[in-house]
Amino acid sequence: MSSLAHQDLLAFQHFLSDPQPAAQWIMHSGRKVARTHADWRPFAGRLAPTSRRQAIIILNSMFSWLVTAGYLAGNPLSLSRQHARKAKPRVMRYLDEEAWTEVKLAIDALPRDSERERNTTFGCVGFFPCFTYAGCAFRR
Repeated sequence: MSSLAHQDLLAFQHFLSDPQPAAQWIMHSGRKVARTHADWRPFAGRLAPTSRRQAIIILNSMFSWLVTAGYLAGNPLSLSRQHARKAKPRVMRYLDEEAWTEVKLAIDALPRDSERERNTTFGCVGFFPCFTYAGCAFRR
């Protein structure tokens, strides 16, 4: 996450305006199914400009929190043109090593019976190493 650049933000905004492949991301029109149903998709269609803006605001807030919590040195979505300052080392972490171990065990225990469960587990398994190794590692 710490290596995200402005181009990544532009690519994500483009994706929100037209999520592709549509079969993977967009719900079939006129159908409402439970989130646990295999036909569920995260989008009902292309996001309106206001919804895309809100998504970026939420991501910016999340990255700001990660900076404040000491998991990232800087906010990769920050659009300010300020010169990079060396961040003060942060000592406090919100999850200690034991808590991180519990998170890993919880991910390992996720069900993998259906394709949807495997996809969800795969997302967690893929996200967690990025989260911990991209500037979010706990202090030893």
